[in-house]
Formats: sequence, structure tokens, C-alpha cells
Amino acid sequence: MSLNSVFYPKSIAVIGASSRIGSVGNDVLKNLLTQGFDGIIYPINPRNEEILGLKCYPTLTDLSAAPDLAIVIVPAALVPGVFDEIGSKGIKAAVVISAGFKETGPEGKLLEDQIKELCKLHQITLIGVNCLGIMNVQTGLNASFAANLPAKGHIAFVAQSGALCTAVIDYSAKLGLGFSKIISVGNKTDIDELALLEYLDNDPETKVTMMYIEDVVNAHGLLEKGKSLKKPVVVLKSGRTESGKQATASHTGALGGSDAIYDALFRQSKIIRADNIEDLFNFSLAFATNPIPKGPNVAIITNAGGPGGITSDAVEMNGLKLSKLSPVTEAKLKATLPTAANIHNPIDVLGDSKADRYELAINACLEDENVDSVLVILTPQSMTEIEATAVAITTAKKSFNKPIITSFMGMDKVALANQILAKSEVTTIPYPDLAAKTLGLLWKSVEAKNLTSNQAGLNNISSTKKEKVNSIIQKAFKNGQKNLPQTQVKQILEAYELPVLYSKLVTSGTQAQQEASTLNTHLVLKIESPDIIHKSDVGGVMLDVKPAEAGQKYDELIATVLKNAPHANITGVLMMEMVEINSGYELILGVKDEPGVGKSIMFGLGGVLVEVLKDVTFSIAPLNLSEADKMIGRIKSAQILKGVRGKPKMDTDSLVNALVRLSELVTDFPQIKELDINPLLILPDGEGSKVLDSRILLG
Repeated sequence: MSLNSVFYPKSIAVIGASSRIGSVGNDVLKNLLTQGFDGIIYPINPRNEEILGLKCYPTLTDLSAAPDLAIVIVPAALVPGVFDEIGSKGIKAAVVISAGFKETGPEGKLLEDQIKELCKLHQITLIGVNCLGIMNVQTGLNASFAANLPAKGHIAFVAQSGALCTAVIDYSAKLGLGFSKIISVGNKTDIDELALLEYLDNDPETKVTMMYIEDVVNAHGLLEKGKSLKKPVVVLKSGRTESGKQATASHTGALGGSDAIYDALFRQSKIIRADNIEDLFNFSLAFATNPIPKGPNVAIITNAGGPGGITSDAVEMNGLKLSKLSPVTEAKLKATLPTAANIHNPIDVLGDSKADRYELAINACLEDENVDSVLVILTPQSMTEIEATAVAITTAKKSFNKPIITSFMGMDKVALANQILAKSEVTTIPYPDLAAKTLGLLWKSVEAKNLTSNQAGLNNISSTKKEKVNSIIQKAFKNGQKNLPQTQVKQILEAYELPVLYSKLVTSGTQAQQEASTLNTHLVLKIESPDIIHKSDVGGVMLDVKPAEAGQKYDELIATVLKNAPHANITGVLMMEMVEINSGYELILGVKDEPGVGKSIMFGLGGVLVEVLKDVTFSIAPLNLSEADKMIGRIKSAQILKGVRGKPKMDTDSLVNALVRLSELVTDFPQIKELDINPLLILPDGEGSKVLDSRILLG
């Protein structure tokens, strides 16, 4: 993988360079010439001898040496041929700006597949296809058709939308965003977001990676490696709604997945998800310009009581705490601030505060060991020294290694001050509640990285049990079955040590009575027939059958079903253990295939109201014990499992085990397309849990 050749080339060939002003081939060449790249540039175009003062070459083969990087701007149909030339020349890195590939339909996809194979054959590292290009802002490399480079800084931006790249560049000066690298990945034909994240994690110029994506190419790689990334990653993903998914599919050929599944993917990968573009900017800027806080304790300094109160609420709502200022700090504030000032957190320096008052309060808070970060609010009143206060904050930032986020409220009056803050890499956010949200995110990132995970699973399932499951699945495929019958579902779940109820398929009243004679629990009888889907509709279910009545009830059940469904092929009766629902809670465990992500595990409140209440959470398989335990804590109803209103604590250990076993099952047997356990009855602590009903769909 030659990503250094992409970002630090000493020579570049522009294949499709053009003399036509306003064309992509002309703009890319002009950007390379005029914005700081100091290497050798080879325009490639058989129709020109010279472009923009540079000698033009008919083909790559006419070059005396292989350039480090090829930028391709030719019609899509010609790109595979160009890649043959790139490979023959020994060029190991390329950026394909050309469009017209999988985003256009099947024919375009075939072209893109050819390019992918050529990359493998010739070991070419490719950014694109269908992209804006790339920038190394630190070195002045603008290998794109964006008009100009943004300011230098420490944010890397990876985007699946070239247009968003140009918009971000335009926003950047006003918002104080500075960049190390900007990469438009387009269709991600070769290099995907994971490869770039790993590269940027080791890039000395990058402190945080900001991403906009429409799909994830390598979800399992992200799960495996995301947690080990040293630097924060903030992502904005489109496709949260059905219309959003359709829009992204038509844009880059991406297939969007369920939003809850992507939440799980990012959470498990320790990647921070932004809800909107504003959060994406704010979070990335905060990480790029601040040290990581050592704790959740925030000091607020304001010249107006209202914003101070609003921000205090926002601090608490975003997982932070208002610092308890030390007696030394409060004494210092009391001795120097006016009598009317509030020396307790939030500190109100009053509306007539000049820069010196702010400076004193900020320094006092930053010196306090009880303060982990400082949030400064300024409202532009007639006495306020707006720019001088900004300068005081930039001076304090140089002296203390603690996060400082500012909110200079207003527009025109605070514009110059915000420029002063941005130039000194002080995070400034227009609204103080959003500033508190951003500080909260800084602290949550620390908590997420520091969480100790129990990576252990359970004892391995034996090869004999796995072979039994495999035999059932293969036989079902051979017979053209997709929906497995209950007896086979039970055998599969039982093999993976899920807590299935006692059950036995019996084919006569005599056998039913013999089996029941050894039991001391009431039973449920269910008709077994491939022709009957809804058993209750034909009288095919009997509840609360005493063991002594099993034979008699079997005969009654068969007679009833034959009367209501005379042509059904009856294979027997499933005799099952009956449990008391009121002794615990009904939960749901489920599995589904998510395009582009893999197997997602669902857990939540179950029973007949699961579709209405929708109190569920998702994780991506495979699960370990730690992630399974976290799933239980994430649902809104988690508290009832701990014991409420006289009900005992439930056996959550058995639930954790069930989630892990379910994950292991569908990981070992990807042929299972969907699996529902609904309900799973969780019982009081020490009594375990029971699978009451389940279904498996193969695919």
C-alpha cells in the first residue's frame, strides 16, 4: 500500500491534462502548478505538445522514469486501458477523478471491477474512482479540482462526497478549521476508510480524523481495528432515513444500512458519531485544538447569568459535572472580583467585566486541581473588551494544558475576536449549550477508550454439536427449506447451549403418556405439520396440560386439528414444558443480516408489544461477554431487570450467556439469515432463562 506516494509524491503524471480553461484536466494541473507542490509534473495528452508552460507527453510510455503518482482524468471507458499503462510503467499509486462507474449502474460496475483487478495485479494503490482528488495541506499539494487549499491545521478529512469537501474548505476559514489532509474517496474501489484511518493514525500532522461516509466497506475490519486507533475519529453518516438511503445509493452506488446497526458499529469501534454537520465541525475542532481532559469537571466563566444557567444545565445533561472550586480559588476570586460577582461555579464576572476580570477568573480556574476544563462565555455588552478578552484566553491556553472552549455569543461584534481565537487554535462555538455538548464529547471519548472490556467468551462448542447443526442446515437446503420447523430450531439452539424448554415430538397418545410420566411440570401441546403455519387457528395448541392427562389430550388435539384441517400432513405433536410467564419478563433476542456490515444482534423488551414499544438495542457479531452485558444496560427497561416494586433481580448472567451463544451460532453458521427468539423469559436470579418461542430463516 503506497499511501506515502499518494500524499508525498516527488513526481506526478496528470493523465487527461487539458488546455481547455474550466475543464477538470486544466484545473487539476493548474492547482498542482500554483499552490505549493514543488515536484515534477508530467501532463499526459496526445493532442497537446504543451499545457500551462509544461511539456506534454502523448502517453505514459513516453516518460523516461515512472512518476510516484498518476492522476487520471479520462472518460470511464478508457480508464482500464490507462491502468494497464500505469501497471506496465511501474507506477504504484493513482487517484482516479473520472466518474461513470458503479454509481451509474451495471455497465459502470463492470468497468470498476476491471480497475479493481488491475490494482491487485499491478499492486497499485488507488484513491477513487469518482472522486474530487486529494490534498496534503501541509506540503501545498492540491491534487484535486477544488479551487484552493484550506488553512493548515491538524484535522484530516475523509469524505465520500467531493462536493462536501469543497463546501468544508469554504467553511473552514470562518470556523477556524485547519487541515492536514483532505481525501475524497469516491467509490472506494481500492482504498477504503479503514486503510486511511490506520494511515492517518500514524500521521504526525494529524490529531483527529473527520469523516463523511455513505456506507462502510470493511465493517469487520473496523470492529477489529477501530478500538486500537490512538487518535479520535468523528464520523457523519448519511442514510439515516429511507429517503436518505435512496439518495446515497444513487450518488455513489452505496447500499445504506439500518441506522441503529451503524450506531452499534461505530460505538463498538470507539468511533464518535456526529448527528449533523455542525457537530462534525465542532467535535473535530475541539479534538484538534485541545488536550484530552483528565476528568469531567468543568468551570464556567460568564458575564451574563442567563447563558451561565443554560450552560450549567447543558454540562450536566452531557455527562459532565460543575467543578467544586477549591477554597483557595474561591478566596482568590472573592478578593479580586466585585462584591456582586458570583465566585461559585458558574462564575459570573458581571456584565461590566473587562478583559482583566476574565483573565483573572480563567487563570484561577485553570490553576485549580478540581477543574479539568474551562468553558468561557462572553456576551457583547457596552463595556465588554471583546478582542482583549480573546487575547487573554489565547495567552492562558499557552500556559495551561487543559481544554478551553469559548462561546462568544453574537455575530458581527464578536467576529474579530473569533478570528483571534481561531488563529491561536482556541475552540470557539457560537452557542454555549453546544460548547458544553462538545466538552462532554471530549470526556466521553476518554471514557470509551478507557473502558476495560471483558474480551472473554464462553467455553467452545464441541465439534460434535457443530456438526449436528451443520447437518440440519445442509439437509434443509437440500430439501428446499428456508423456514426451519420448531423441532429443528430447538435442536440447533440446544446444540449452542441456549436455554430451550424441555420438548419431545410424540406420535401417539401412548408415547405422550409414557414421556409425561417422568415429568413434574405442566405441559403445552403443539401440533407439528408442514401444512399448518398458524397452529392456534386450527386448534393446534393446548396449554396447561397435566402430565397425567398427556395421552388423553394428545388424542383430543389430533381430533380437533383433523376436523379443522382435514388435508394437513400431521407428523406428530410437540410436547413442551410450560412455564409461568408472570414469574419473569419477556425479552427478545434476534439476528439479521445487514448489507455491508454483517450479522447484527438485537436485544430488548419482547413479547407481543415488541413492535410497538421498540425498546431494543443492537450490536455487531461477534459479541464478547462485555459487549453482551453493555447491551442489557442500554435498553430503557434495563432497570426492571435489576428488581423494582417488590420484584426480584432477574438472572442477567444467563441472559449475557444467551446473547454470546447466539452470536457464536450465527458467526459459525452465516447461512442463518434471520433468527428470532421471542419471547425469551428471564427468571429471577439463579433460575436462568427460557426460550419460549423461536424461528430460524436460512438464506
